[in-house]
Amino acid sequence: MSPLDDPEVCRSILDSLSVGVYLVDPDRKIIFWNAGAERMTGYLRHEVVGRHCRDDILVHSDHQGHGACTSSCPLHAAIHEGQHGESHLYFHHRAGHRVPVLVRAIPLRDRSGAIIGAAEIFEEPRPDSYVERRHHTGLAQAYADPVTQLPNHNVCQVRLRIFLSTFAQESLPFSILLIRVSDIQAFSAEHGAEAGRLLMRAIGETLANTVRHNDFAGRWSDDEFLMIFANCEPARVPFVGERICAVAAAASIHWWGDELSASVSFGEASAEKEDTIESMISRAQQMIQTRRNKAAGA
Repeated sequence: MSPLDDPEVCRSILDSLSVGVYLVDPDRKIIFWNAGAERMTGYLRHEVVGRHCRDDILVHSDHQGHGACTSSCPLHAAIHEGQHGESHLYFHHRAGHRVPVLVRAIPLRDRSGAIIGAAEIFEEPRPDSYVERRHHTGLAQAYADPVTQLPNHNVCQVRLRIFLSTFAQESLPFSILLIRVSDIQAFSAEHGAEAGRLLMRAIGETLANTVRHNDFAGRWSDDEFLMIFANCEPARVPFVGERICAVAAAASIHWWGDELSASVSFGEASAEKEDTIESMISRAQQMIQTRRNKAAGA
């Protein structure tokens, strides 16, 4: 018998991979979960093996926040149609935030060619993502928001001032999004301050996962996050905001047996001549209120 026929050797090989890998049977029950999957998702193998992948574990969703586990599950297509699939999705980390990944689904066949299950391989599509750079370089404690570990209000002001200065001198366009978490004070009063902190951290981490190399995300206030996008055309900003809010709203925490989340709204502003920090923030806040009034029928 070849050493590669030994299940323990195969398990060791899969565990040595840097990517996340898990295997499911034809009913999509998880039968293997490698060390990479543990590291990337926060779920240990004993917490997931034996459960079905659709049991609100990773809760895959697309860029609009639509769930993929029922309508477009890559594993379902691999098992029932024998298709190799590849998708850019978000999964739900054990800590509550959403993580973007490139997902590949592969049908598993026995010696006769019959499908006996499927494998899902997932990896971070952007090795130079904002979150990885932040974790690698680290923020000095004085510049990090203590709850989310994102850049704090002072750093947000500095970065926005730099963008404005560059715009004034070189006309390099940029836009901002102000992301507001609705009623976080009431949420904290109902569920406790620690639950509020955990939820804000999950949302902040999710937002940081959405930005590109040259973009920025930080915590602006108790209930607001600031995002800055370089070279983002004004007409595109509302669509970017809708996409990011859909993903951020899917962030949640497990709290005393409940799955808790919050609604998220946004306002945008694109740099204009003679703009200041205050004028851009004011326009973004006005857009948040305008959308709220419209939603309320006012």
